[in-house]
Amino acid sequence: MFALSDGTETRNLRQPFRELLKTADLLKDPRTGKNRTLYSLRHMYATLQLTHSRSTNIHLLAVQMGTSVGMIEKHYSHLIARLRGADLAGDEHGVYDGI
Repeated sequence: MFALSDGTETRNLRQPFRELLKTADLLKDPRTGKNRTLYSLRHMYATLQLTHSRSTNIHLLAVQMGTSVGMIEKHYSHLIARLRGADLAGDEHGVYDGI
């Protein structure tokens, strides 16, 4: 289904994704020092939805990601709290740009 740079097909995207991150000098997260993985895209999606899309609600996000609202709250409550604080303060852009 997916072709590698040498033309061979792969059903496992873990290694090609790792090579792509290495090539782009994005393998290590500078904040945590940990290697990014294909699973990192899931966290990126959730974070972007919560921080950059005012129309996304936590219930819809849970359905889209195939998880529970409780799990979203557990992993992303720090973002949700910051966004609610910015909303109450009338800050339309500050929190979104700083995350």
